[in-house]
Formats: sequence, C-alpha cells, structure tokens
Amino acid sequence: MPLDQQPPSGKISKCPRCKKMFTKTGHQLVCAACEPHELADYEKVSDVLAQHPGMGMEAVAELAGVSPAVILRMLDSGRLEKQDQDQKYFCGRCGKPAISKSKRLCQACLMKLDQEWAEAMRSLRETLNPKPCVKINDVHGSLEARRNMTPATRLLDPSKKMPEPEIKSGHRMVTPEKFKKFKRS
Repeated sequence: MPLDQQPPSGKISKCPRCKKMFTKTGHQLVCAACEPHELADYEKVSDVLAQHPGMGMEAVAELAGVSPAVILRMLDSGRLEKQDQDQKYFCGRCGKPAISKSKRLCQACLMKLDQEWAEAMRSLRETLNPKPCVKINDVHGSLEARRNMTPATRLLDPSKKMPEPEIKSGHRMVTPEKFKKFKRS
C-alpha cells in the first residue's frame, strides 16, 4: 500500500458529541469536526467557574449552556480540576498526611503494609509447601564428622554417592570406547 493511502495510526473511537466514528490520536476527545465546539464549551465553562468558584457541576452546566456530560469529559481529560484539591487527606492508619487522595496512606504506613503483605505471602507459601526442618545440631554434627575424616576416606565416603548420568532417548552420548575411535594416533 502506498504511504499516502495507508490508514492513520491510532485508535478508532466514537465521538461523544456527533456519535460518528473517528481515528483518535493522542489525547483527542472528540472528532476534528467537533473540536471547535468543544473548545467553545470549555471557554464558557471556564468563564462561569472564574465568576462563581466552588459552584456545583449541574449549576455550572446550566449557566454555561452545556450538558453535564461535557463537564465530566473535561474533568476526565484534566482540562478542569475538581474544587476539592485544596482539601487535605490523612492516613487511615496513623492520621498523618496521606500521599494522595486515592492511596489515603502515609509513606511509612504504606511501607509497613508492604512488609506485612510480604510476610503474609511468605507464611502462606510455607504452609502450602513446608520444607523439611533441619536442626542446627544435626548440621554441626555432620560438619564435625566430615572434618575428622581423612582425604582418602572423604573420597570413599559411602554417604556421598555420585548419581548415575541419565541417558535420554534421542541424545548421543560419547563413551570412552567411542572416544578412542576418534582419537588420533
């Protein structure tokens, strides 16, 4: 396909104003035909908010002559900010100032909560997959016995048996006999 005939890259979306399909690029909320109307509505809403700060959404929509859906779209996109941004939020565990409105925890409590979660996960894993308990005395005793052995007895230690190599089907294994065939004289 030639470069000028390729479809534009982006997400296909439905325009909330005119209900037509358009290719959404970037942070575009409405189609290109409705963009001037959206900007005009933004100007109306921002003028009403400048004159009447702290007014509710329905009252602003009525004074500006726009629908509440337009104001919600502007809030969601970040063009407008909610009025409760000055309100302080406090940690639900200790009462100190919170990181954000959505977290409602201070940094110290967030770290404690992460540690508690990690500890709970570790204990849950241990209960589901218990490991055999090794007593420290057994380890020390076996190490002491191993130290008392001579090097020759360590090599011949019956407790340390070398496992036989597994021969998997389909794999070639070079044995000493086959190696001698390939060895040059």
